[in-house]
This record gives sequence, C-alpha cells and structure tokens, in this order.
Amino acid sequence: MFHYVSGFIGYMLLGLWFRRFAPELSWRQTLAVAVPLWVAGAAVIGGGFYFRIPDFPCAKPYAFAVDLEMSIEYCSSGVAVATIAAFLMIRRIKWNGMFYRLIVRPLSEASYGTYLLHMFVLLAVFDAVRPHCGTPATILATAAVSYVLASVVSVLVCRIPFVGRHIC
Repeated sequence: MFHYVSGFIGYMLLGLWFRRFAPELSWRQTLAVAVPLWVAGAAVIGGGFYFRIPDFPCAKPYAFAVDLEMSIEYCSSGVAVATIAAFLMIRRIKWNGMFYRLIVRPLSEASYGTYLLHMFVLLAVFDAVRPHCGTPATILATAAVSYVLASVVSVLVCRIPFVGRHIC
C-alpha cells in the first residue's frame, strides 16, 4: 500500500518547489520551456508504449501487458518530464480569471468523478473509434474523447442539488 502512495510524494515536492522557489516566467518563456518538455515527455511515453505493442490480438501472457505499461508509470522519465511541463503551465493560470472560473475549477471539482467514470467511457469509445483509425490515431482519439465525455458527465452530476457534490 505504501508503494502506491509514496511514489507521488516526489510530485508533491516538485509542486512545492515550483510554488515557493522557482523563478516567475512570462507566458512566452513558459511556453518556450513547457511545450518542448511536454512533447519530449509525450514522445517517451507514447514511443515506449507504441513501439512495444505486438500485433493485435496479443497471445502473450498477462505479465507482458504489465511490462508494456512501464512507460506510463508515474515514476517513469516521460511522465516526470510531462509533469514538469504541466506544472509550468498551471503556474501561469490566474485564479481570478474567467478561464479558471469556467474551466479549471469545475473540472477540478469533478476530477474524482471523472477518474471513476473514465474506464466505463473508455471501453465504449475505443470500440467505436478502433474500426475507423490506425493505432496512433485510435489512442489519441480514445484518450481525448474519453476525457471529455467523462468530464462532462461528472460536471453535470456534480451540479445535482444536495447529492452531486457527495457523488463526485
């Protein structure tokens, strides 16, 4: 149990460092650093996964699937680099702006519901997208559509009077 919690402490410390000690950057400087970092992180994550996928259907044992997921583990280098990019961008969001009030806060309040719901949505979206796209496009489309659908449903459930906030 401690393994699943302790690995995320490094990200808490990274967030603390960005909040307290990192120099303030302009939007231009932030984008100049964050975009290449995010692209590099996504390339490491996606490449590490995509180039190891065998032909479908896979007849290899279950342990192979677990090994495939090592590129998307929270402690992998690609995830760490993409997280740094995300922290840089999040740091620039103004907490009293319209973007925060209309997008960030509702998604944040519904994030646990989105997390719980995304696996149900993911399978249906994957089955709908897979026949129409190649593997890379299927992965990207499934991730994007699943996130949007799960988030919209979760935000709507959060707005149910009296019980919505307890569900999400």
